[in-house]
Amino acid sequence: MDLNYNIISLIDILGVVQGVILGSLLLFVHQNKRKSTLFLGLFILAYSLEFIPSILTDIKLVEYYPQLTYLPFDFIWLLFPLFYKYVRHISVFPEKSNHIYLYPGILSFIFQLIVFFSPLDIQTTIYESVPYSLFSLLGMLYSIWIAIKTVWWINLHIREVRNQFSKTEKRELQWAKLFVIIGLLYVISSIFAAFFNESFWVNLILSLVNVALLYWVSLRGILQKNISPSFQDVVFNSTVPTTSQLSNVKKTHNIITEKKASHRKVSLEKQEQLVEKVTDYITLNKLYIKEDLTIVEVAEAVKEHPRTVSSAINKVRNVNFNTYINTFRIEKAKELLLSSMAQNLSIEGISNEVGFNSKSAFYAAFKKIVGTTPTLFQKQNN
Repeated sequence: MDLNYNIISLIDILGVVQGVILGSLLLFVHQNKRKSTLFLGLFILAYSLEFIPSILTDIKLVEYYPQLTYLPFDFIWLLFPLFYKYVRHISVFPEKSNHIYLYPGILSFIFQLIVFFSPLDIQTTIYESVPYSLFSLLGMLYSIWIAIKTVWWINLHIREVRNQFSKTEKRELQWAKLFVIIGLLYVISSIFAAFFNESFWVNLILSLVNVALLYWVSLRGILQKNISPSFQDVVFNSTVPTTSQLSNVKKTHNIITEKKASHRKVSLEKQEQLVEKVTDYITLNKLYIKEDLTIVEVAEAVKEHPRTVSSAINKVRNVNFNTYINTFRIEKAKELLLSSMAQNLSIEGISNEVGFNSKSAFYAAFKKIVGTTPTLFQKQNN
């Protein structure tokens, strides 16, 4: 038996091996409360198994074992829904048990299994038919739709995180958003790449991107913990949003049903008074120095509901809680940069002094609020 190994098949084999190992590891480390990696583990395993049919074709093993031509490893209907479920499970919004988006992928897999155990001529007839081509195209469109929903959900998650926490690093799921966007581009490019099947370089690039994405998302998933809300009365609608709900999202930055006690409307005047009270308390007690300050701690200090405080800050200052707290930190940082203490403190030291947990977070916040970098600000004002 003369098998034909080439660089593309070897890269894909590497992808399968690392995917099976990392996917199994993610299933092993799954903890429902702290690290929900069940759906990500299933996603990685499915992702890696998709490499096998092309490997067997590349090394010409299917010529010796034609019954392996149509393995049931086409997960176009299942991959993005699994990742979507993973994102929903670890996000700041409590996830209700709803697996409706997985059903098409599960049915597709069952169908492939049934066909796989059919005679080869029937398999060929089915998979080379026009209806199946349309079915695959629908699967791609479904994947694109779910990917867009995932990005939309992550954007809602980011807004809510910034309204609850002063420290947002490792909570915003920016890596998951980037992965979905790259995945979307990959799916779309794969459609166009079908017209260049004989191009060695196109196939090599796609294989390299595939394996790199597989490794990257596995590593980030292992490191990522669940993001618990700072207070527990947030209930997110787990059904498909209506047009009116989407309109409400744009106005309120989230689709949230609050407890009646925290749902009453207060006048703008009362909101301004509340924000002034909060500002005075934070300034007096230097709460902003605490690295991981939450809206709950501030709300408890002024004896108000967290959502009431958050809404008042949004309305009066037109910023989220994260930016609001960073404003205090940046003002203090400006004082330190222009004081004699700056001679004994590095930029990173100043960032730590005012409550930032990283130099990059400090630079980003300073640039956003002041419009320049800490170093340039110091030079321009000394």
